[in-house]
Amino acid sequence: MLISHEYQFIFIKTRKTAGTSIEVALSRYLGPWDVITPISPSDELARMQMGIIPRNYLIPRHTYPSHSAVDERGIAQMLKKVEVERKFYNHCPASEIRAVVGERIWNSYTKFCFERNPYERVVSEYYFQQSRNPERYEQMTLEQFVAEGAYSLNYPLYYVQGQLQVDFVGRYESLETDLQQICAQIGIPYDGWLPQMKGKTRTDRRPATELLSPTAIQSIANSCALEFELLKQSRSA
Repeated sequence: MLISHEYQFIFIKTRKTAGTSIEVALSRYLGPWDVITPISPSDELARMQMGIIPRNYLIPRHTYPSHSAVDERGIAQMLKKVEVERKFYNHCPASEIRAVVGERIWNSYTKFCFERNPYERVVSEYYFQQSRNPERYEQMTLEQFVAEGAYSLNYPLYYVQGQLQVDFVGRYESLETDLQQICAQIGIPYDGWLPQMKGKTRTDRRPATELLSPTAIQSIANSCALEFELLKQSRSA
């Protein structure tokens, strides 16, 4: 995820929607006080070659000394001992971001994310998990992956108690056009560069509806009803 104070935007990163590619592309426009959360080591290596590293996603904390140690020495020890707590992370949901940044920033900044046809997203995640975690997923069929609910849901990242929390939802299917649109809206001088950070793990490129059984299709339709409705609305907007 990203937070830019200069351009006043919050990018909520959803799963299997080219989120890492978007992150890397937009990280180039963030300043020293903005928030850039860590991504995978291989992706981070690619971003580091551009001179960009994660920043401002941690918060230092002190622990009050015990009542008996409330003196100059106890305070000195407290100040020397700093504990670090993670406040933002890769797929940080809107509810947690809002709690940290506060109402003023949350209500005034432009919040956006990208979404994708859930059938395609689930199939993409299946192949990704087989590649990333073979010890758990290599022997699992796509049918089992769906039946066991092993796939992620995106809507909890940008919905809170049934209310949409973002101002703009781009579509994976029109990624370049929609990214250009939101960048123009928030004033980023985006040059159109979008690296392909993932997307090479899917071995069967047939449409998801040809790979999924009717039972799996119905299961995904039920689980991702809010995502389907959101995509339907964005298509008619």
